[in-house]
Amino acid sequence: MPVRKQTQRGVRNLLLAVAAACFPLAVASAQEPWRFATDSRVVAFADVHGAYDELVALLRTTGVIDAELKWVGGEAHVVSLGDLIDRGGGSRAVLDLVMRLQGEAESAGGRLHVVLGNHEVMNLLADWRYVVGADYEAFAADETQSERGAAYEAHAAAAGGDSPATRAAFDGAYPRGYFARQAAFAPTGRYGRWLRTLPALIVVNDTAYVHGGLPRVVAEQGLEINERLHADLDRYFGLRDRLVAGGVLPAVDRRRDGEAARAAAPPVDPALREARDAFVAAADAVELGPDGPLWYRGSIYCKPILERPTLEAALARLGATRVVVGHTPTGDRRVRALYDGKLVALDTGMLADYFYGRSAALLVDRGAFEVQYVEPAVRGAVESGRALEYRRTAQDLGAALERGDIVEVQKGSSSEPWRVALRHDGADIGALFYPRGSDAGGDFELAAAAFDDLLGTDLVEPTVARTIEGQAGALQLRSPDGVSDRDRVARRLPFSGWCPIEPQLELMYTFDLLTLNRNRTGANVVFGNDVTDLMLIDNGRAFGTERAMPAGVERRGLEIPLGMREALVALDEQRLRAALGVWLDARRIEALLARRTQLLRGR
Repeated sequence: MPVRKQTQRGVRNLLLAVAAACFPLAVASAQEPWRFATDSRVVAFADVHGAYDELVALLRTTGVIDAELKWVGGEAHVVSLGDLIDRGGGSRAVLDLVMRLQGEAESAGGRLHVVLGNHEVMNLLADWRYVVGADYEAFAADETQSERGAAYEAHAAAAGGDSPATRAAFDGAYPRGYFARQAAFAPTGRYGRWLRTLPALIVVNDTAYVHGGLPRVVAEQGLEINERLHADLDRYFGLRDRLVAGGVLPAVDRRRDGEAARAAAPPVDPALREARDAFVAAADAVELGPDGPLWYRGSIYCKPILERPTLEAALARLGATRVVVGHTPTGDRRVRALYDGKLVALDTGMLADYFYGRSAALLVDRGAFEVQYVEPAVRGAVESGRALEYRRTAQDLGAALERGDIVEVQKGSSSEPWRVALRHDGADIGALFYPRGSDAGGDFELAAAAFDDLLGTDLVEPTVARTIEGQAGALQLRSPDGVSDRDRVARRLPFSGWCPIEPQLELMYTFDLLTLNRNRTGANVVFGNDVTDLMLIDNGRAFGTERAMPAGVERRGLEIPLGMREALVALDEQRLRAALGVWLDARRIEALLARRTQLLRGR
């Protein structure tokens, strides 16, 4: 039965498959910074987020440390994928452990690599939204009364004088340990100095390790992005010193630097005005932002047909076979391989109280990959495919649709799908049922799902053939968090921004022109995954027999995404008949092929 294969969520049409020809392949060299070769095993973990006890248990289980927390990993290379801190109360203890183990590892002939996560850079840039009370409390003993008193005097002066209310407001805004922690993460502080030495990306043997993912900027810069990122931070801190000296930014509290610089009236002094503008630009540098490797979620969220060229171009630029990423917890909190093994998603939610996950490490030894989980301590293979809605893979969702128990059926009119509630392996799953032979168009829904699967466009929710109450038809997953474009507009919901919408729209336009869908409206375009992923329902009026595009269809300016164009070129009648022949007759398949040819020719 046609079931949509692995889905990640869509990103812009970058046309980067040709980038490998534009950028020379990186060649491994022992002298090249941030590239390492080893015959020893590699142990990688992701996103500790202050979960100190869990990290200790993981490192002990994998044989990296002993009961006294000393390095016993020998010549192993251990990789932290960043986000050691924030959200959890053990952030300081995690940093102290990792920093100590770095030295012990090197003395033993091994390495403990730490790549920056977005939370490390947030703390460097004084974005402390995710710092919890226990983390501040860990620094309380380091904070002197004089330091805190001076900060309070400045606060009280700005607030109009000392009072119980002023004191309470100060203590709420600056908990005990705040100023000691601020000093420790300052550019010259104990942790700030260390963090500024860390890379965004490394390559060990043939595998790249990065916190967020591999966006376009990595395909352009390769490992040079580490030097660019360090230069961005150096420029930011140097400019801040100038702005503090000029009275544009406060010296005591770094927490609101960015907004303070943006909100401040332009300095009269031209040099300060130029420094203020450069400071804002440095904070917005691409290497540090959502399109940089620390924040990027496109490799996980975005549709593979759109994202794959970017990923492959970046891997080619790095001279790597695959990349291991953190940052985005996997749907079922298990380590998963995507893109035919070219990407391994390692964030399983170690901070269980927040992410409802568990600790895991990726073990690489002589080319073999395994996963070590803790609580319970089990070792197993890296699993394939992304966990989608209901924390299940596409294959699991297909099985649920085919075999789940029907709990409730709400029939619609002859032109509307039925609403169906199923239960499978303890999960309640919602679905839509399109009867065959009715105006609801069950045959064409099945054909659309099969065509989507054949192209790899990931536009149609998992759909299977099933008989319900004696009626054969198409049973299609109903996204639990999906919102139609009509409702999105009515509720003024913004797009999340993780996956640009424009390339997804181009994908939709191409798909609808191919299938000759004349019924596309705001009601049957659905956005899921935090209003970032475009999906299509109600395909029952598609697959007409016209060989030519409809009169009045404007196709000038339509950019067929590269992956889609390659999939269309590969189509032939034999493949279409094999995939769609159960649902479409020969005339409709021939017409689809004719429209495909017109699209590729651009007329």
